[in-house]
Amino acid sequence: MLSSAATSWGPDRELGMESHLAAGPIQWRFSPYAFNGGTVLAIAGEDFSIVASDTRLSEGYSIHTRDSPKCYKLTDKTVIGCSGFHGDCLTLTKIIEARLKMYKHSNNKAMTTGAIAAMLSTILYSRRFFPYYVYNIIGGLDEEGKGAVYSFDPVGSYQRDSFKAGGSASAMLQPLLDNQVMSLCSAIPWDTGLPSTSFS
Repeated sequence: MLSSAATSWGPDRELGMESHLAAGPIQWRFSPYAFNGGTVLAIAGEDFSIVASDTRLSEGYSIHTRDSPKCYKLTDKTVIGCSGFHGDCLTLTKIIEARLKMYKHSNNKAMTTGAIAAMLSTILYSRRFFPYYVYNIIGGLDEEGKGAVYSFDPVGSYQRDSFKAGGSASAMLQPLLDNQVMSLCSAIPWDTGLPSTSFS
């Protein structure tokens, strides 16, 4: 049986090659995202929460700067760590800071860590069709003064954890946290009221 390439005539067809002109013009696609790397890590305890990140801003093999923090203080009791596309990190933190100011002026008090997590979830969900390219982790103290860590996916789903890693090194850090931090703290007698991953 003859193929369609064998029955079509022309210099390209005789060699079995399809002409690139037959497929139409080549469309170069613009991507609005760039991955600038970075890692964020958070650990919560009985009365503390730690949020840490690296400070390198890179793209591919290029290092743009080694002094680009990824942790932002939102309130006296809440810190957010963002890694991923740096432009989206900056935009998202500015939106959160603006909403926190509006809340403080309206209610004459600062928003709690849990309320900030719920607010961030709705912000991310509102952009679900063109999401922020950001890995978000919120760490802070809850209403009872206990440590809390909230991790998010790009479209707003979130959960409370005892510890979490996000960003480019999360595949290496999360197993380390699961192995070392969980086993180290399994004998500590406090009750954080967290889900099954708590230190109690």
